Amino acid sequence: MNISGATLLAEYRRAKADWPFIEPVEKANGLPALLLFAVGSRETNLRNIKGDFVQRKNESSPRFHGFGVWQRDSGSFHVDESYLKDVRKQADDAAELLAAHHRAFGHWDAAVAAYNCGAGNVKKALAAGQSVDSHTAGHDYAADVLARHAFLVDHVKGGAAPAMAATSAGAAPSSTASWTGTYTVRPGDSLSAIAATHHTTVAALASQNHIANPDRISVGLVLKVPGTPAPAPAAKTYIVRPGDSLSAIAATHHTTVAALVAKNGIKDPNRIAVGQVLRLP
Repeated sequence: MNISGATLLAEYRRAKADWPFIEPVEKANGLPALLLFAVGSRETNLRNIKGDFVQRKNESSPRFHGFGVWQRDSGSFHVDESYLKDVRKQADDAAELLAAHHRAFGHWDAAVAAYNCGAGNVKKALAAGQSVDSHTAGHDYAADVLARHAFLVDHVKGGAAPAMAATSAGAAPSSTASWTGTYTVRPGDSLSAIAATHHTTVAALASQNHIANPDRISVGLVLKVPGTPAPAPAAKTYIVRPGDSLSAIAATHHTTVAALVAKNGIKDPNRIAVGQVLRLP
């Protein structure tokens, strides 16, 4: 997390007092509680400002391109300095965009990354088996936002949020929780994002799982995580997400491409459709 806990809590308390509508906006759009605060903290330290002062292609001089607490881009969304006058609209717009990305990708780490670098870049990263942060600012945007969110959930009284990725995590464990849960690495995962999702640290995950290089984890690797193991799913099925490949799905679920092809009557293993329901061996 690229901010101290004390600073993040101070930002949160100020923003909550100044803009009490943020939490209702999160709820109305189906966002995890406190996610808008985490995104706004990363973008502007929860300040209503002009940002992204750069000179883009075909511009004669540098100018501001990001506006508001959640830095709405002028090029993509045609906003200008007048956008600063309505923070409620800013919150609505940011929440709607995050929710749309979540509908497209199915998990929050990718949705948050897409908020920063665009859905197209996240799709490219996932298709290449790379981290969702491969194209984000600092190559850590989603991991940092998820870490800020996890901190707020743990430290804000009454804060509660659903899991930030498509995992079966239990309640947020304390630092003394037993490491009895498991998580299977998916395409695009990073250890930092997994740590943030499970309210722990990269160092702790690496130590518990004997990982020599935290920057290199394999799809299908089963990690020990804090919490209680989730019950087995009632039906062995998998819904294809953007960026998936049959080989990656096979590795994640400890099977083979040939077995998946036979189980699902797939004619071309290189062509599967987003939303397709696969039966798992």
